[in-house]
Amino acid sequence: QTFIFINKFMLRWQTAQKSGRPANPRSGNACMAAAMACNMEEACTKYKTEYVQACAHRGDSCNRRRCHSALRRFFDRVPANSSHGMLFCPCHEYACTERKRKTIVPSCSYADREQINCLSLHRSCKSNFMCRSRLADFFTNCRASSHSHKGCFHENYAACLIAYTGLVGTTMTPNYIDTSSLTVAPWCTCNNSGNQRDDCDSFLQLFTQNICLRNAMQAFGNGSELGKGGSRLSTVAMVPTTLRVDDRLEFSYEDFPESREEMLDSEENVIPPLHNVSKILCTFEVQSQMKTLC
Repeated sequence: QTFIFINKFMLRWQTAQKSGRPANPRSGNACMAAAMACNMEEACTKYKTEYVQACAHRGDSCNRRRCHSALRRFFDRVPANSSHGMLFCPCHEYACTERKRKTIVPSCSYADREQINCLSLHRSCKSNFMCRSRLADFFTNCRASSHSHKGCFHENYAACLIAYTGLVGTTMTPNYIDTSSLTVAPWCTCNNSGNQRDDCDSFLQLFTQNICLRNAMQAFGNGSELGKGGSRLSTVAMVPTTLRVDDRLEFSYEDFPESREEMLDSEENVIPPLHNVSKILCTFEVQSQMKTLC
């Protein structure tokens, strides 16, 4: 029965991917089906295996930098119709939501022994060009709006999901904080924020109470997040902010050993940051609420 169950979902996912639309099963473990579908695709299997191995614990520790690097390659190089299926699969049972939560191997890529303050995490992200530019993408393309029927200022679910996955593998890596909701957040806390507690809460709520992001996640599976004409997620237009590091480099990560790859995480080893990045991070309604962050 298990074999038949998995085959049914594999067939549904394969059919959906060929038509450019992700599957939306009403019951069963859709995340397992998404993982099985990934195993049927060469690129998805290759980069998934790579990040699972890179994020594996050896004893009581893991190489988080290498783990993050491998996760970025997975989400940057695997078509979104496949990679997003594993991260945003619709769930109706614990086993499914737990598999989804563990997609990015959070024990290495996400959680740590202690949670640092979210404002400190934000400052750390802003000090790194890659993290800063991808956070700008997220703030822009997942900007919430009460005046939009979709809850998104730009009314583009696909762009929001792509911007969200762009954060995975950075200092600001987000993940599901439990298995009972779609609430996501970076690994940080607003405890001990002192007189900056309001600023910290406002920043964290850009993840935990982001109606645009939540609606985009819920829409995944019914095709609402696809671009006009059913275009693939990986080709949907995003609102310009600042180009990601990957978009500005003329060489491939595969042309360099892991040591060179890890150097890209250091701001001084990449192209000079754009001067308007900090301005981008401090736009929208956030600016009036988070003056100390800007």
